[in-house]
Amino acid sequence: MMYHRNCVGVVLLGFIVAVSAMAAQHKQPATQATTATDEAKIRDVIEHHVMWFNAGDWKSIGTEFTDDAVAMIDSTPNLTGKEALTAFFRDELAQFAAAGVTVKLAATVDEAQVFADWALVRATFSPTFINGDKQSQHHVRFMLIFRKQADGSWKIARFMTNSPPVAAPGPQKASATSSPNPTPSESLPTVDQILKLRW
Repeated sequence: MMYHRNCVGVVLLGFIVAVSAMAAQHKQPATQATTATDEAKIRDVIEHHVMWFNAGDWKSIGTEFTDDAVAMIDSTPNLTGKEALTAFFRDELAQFAAAGVTVKLAATVDEAQVFADWALVRATFSPTFINGDKQSQHHVRFMLIFRKQADGSWKIARFMTNSPPVAAPGPQKASATSSPNPTPSESLPTVDQILKLRW
């Protein structure tokens, strides 16, 4: 476990060093106004991702990525290229639709740092799995590198994910007015299907 944590720390450090090195290649410093505008555009990309995911629009999700985008998803082989990422979301959405599971996604940007034509973003994506009258919410942590395009838009060039620690369940308090909060295995057809949904 300690080895795993050390490896994650090294990868994240390398992520930050890489972004800093790329930013150092750009000689023109961004003004505060430019940085604020760029950050707003980056947040807009994430908002559109949530909107398109909830609408099942995998084709639009594919437009968020650069042609050479790389996804390093927890416990999954790397995905390289826009086409591979588009297919990934297409297959995930199709899988859950076939299983009768509805997934509603929400996202929070925890940090956004703009370095000229590159940006580093820390975010939390929170899918809620719904199966009939049962539902369960999960959280996935993201580290994303955005690259500014020639037209001024921003696209995702790299991202990696991991899951936060799972807290031990506490005592359940019965309430006539509170809605049920089932465990993931009760909410979804199989645990394996939950694990395959990785943003």
